[in-house]
Amino acid sequence: MAATNGASKSVLTKETPEDGVKIAKELAEEVREETGVQLDPDAWQQPTGADDAGGPANLWYFAFGSNMNKSVFEGRRMIKPAESAPAVLPGYRLCFSCPGLPYREPAFASVEPIPANDDDGHNGAQQEAPEVHGVVHRITPRQWQHIQETEGAAGHSEFGYGAVSVPVRTYDGRTVQAFTLITQPKSVAFLKGRRALPSQRYLSLVQAGAKESSLDPAYQEYLASLPAYQPGRSLGSRLGKLLMAAMFFLLVAPAFAFTRLWAKFTGLEEKGAARTGSNGKKGDSSSESKHGPGGLRARLMARYLHAVFSLAWAVHHWVEPLLGCGCTNGQAAAKGGKQS
Repeated sequence: MAATNGASKSVLTKETPEDGVKIAKELAEEVREETGVQLDPDAWQQPTGADDAGGPANLWYFAFGSNMNKSVFEGRRMIKPAESAPAVLPGYRLCFSCPGLPYREPAFASVEPIPANDDDGHNGAQQEAPEVHGVVHRITPRQWQHIQETEGAAGHSEFGYGAVSVPVRTYDGRTVQAFTLITQPKSVAFLKGRRALPSQRYLSLVQAGAKESSLDPAYQEYLASLPAYQPGRSLGSRLGKLLMAAMFFLLVAPAFAFTRLWAKFTGLEEKGAARTGSNGKKGDSSSESKHGPGGLRARLMARYLHAVFSLAWAVHHWVEPLLGCGCTNGQAAAKGGKQS
């Protein structure tokens, strides 16, 4: 315990990168002695690049939300793709149907098929939505696994995001088969028919990523026209925001911090995960799975996050009559369109 306490104190007061390396090695050695698990204390120093041992960069991933933004994709998610290119996904449009935390981050980006006849109750702005543009990244199987885990798409078959394979057309004329993430119906149901709005913070990340990636100017104008959720200044809105902030810092942030630390120390890979496909057969890295990696850690994380967000939306529906809606701007928009 003395060594652990000393290391913890050093973490709080470290002054140089060398101190950080020393602490990481000490902690890795303690973990090895206590559990037998060998961690890589040097893995935290750089993002996982395409040349790492997770296999060749032979998968394409189409990003349409914050993962277009380099500060998110290469910074927060620690993924350095072998290649990135602006692209469009024919037949699909951008939507915000992945529930987040009401009053703070009500919804995150997803895509949905464009109906042949758009008379399904969507509002006028949604009817005019263009085909979704984004960035297609060439990555390794290990990096794809990490994306699914950090997006909540790993290990759960009904909630959160599901992975699908779609043909994507790059701006330079290539057509590649890429994986992307789509909100699964049972998660959309959390919104109870509301067309939830993204926070200004999240929408700004999407807009900045589109500009940084030189997406089509007309599409950038479309993104700039989208409304963001504006928290009210009433006491109810402030209480709702405070309530969800508490849930985030107590229940959500620690889970993502654990995932990030695990990725740094283990190189984004559970033993054998990159070589095992969705059907459990070795060598199947095509990720035909619509639910992501099936490792025990991934399944537990997915179920935990599902339980947390289910609780958050249950609380929202209970307090909404008192505090107001935490995912739309005003009561008039609350039931303004069906989520597909």
